[in-house]
Amino acid sequence: MAVATAAPRTGESTSLAGLGRALVQHQMLRLDLATTIQRKADAGGIAFIDELIGGGHMQARQLAKFAAEVFGHPLLDLSAIDVTTLPLDALDRKLATEVRVVALGKRGGRLSLAVSDPTDLKLLDRIRDRRGRARMR
Repeated sequence: MAVATAAPRTGESTSLAGLGRALVQHQMLRLDLATTIQRKADAGGIAFIDELIGGGHMQARQLAKFAAEVFGHPLLDLSAIDVTTLPLDALDRKLATEVRVVALGKRGGRLSLAVSDPTDLKLLDRIRDRRGRARMR
């Protein structure tokens, strides 16, 4: 399903992709509000999801359930995980904290991750690049 988006009146273009687009398509968020949230996030140099939750537009639990249902990923309660079982050396801690990612397991060359935004493909590429560089050292 596609959503037609009108160009912003200000002349600035704001592309609404990933999670924001899905929320609009499923009528969980109005297009004008999603666009405003995206612009604010871009201006502040933060992720859409941070502005969405931090701005009080949606509860984190509601958003997590939505993302799990729409994108077909399991919903994970991180408080139920024994942190001593996590592969702490699998990801750079600074990067993991910055982008809200938790390494859950490592098997061979595969790394299982818990991510806050399953639509953020740039984030996954960034993690792949960082891990690739770390192996080369």
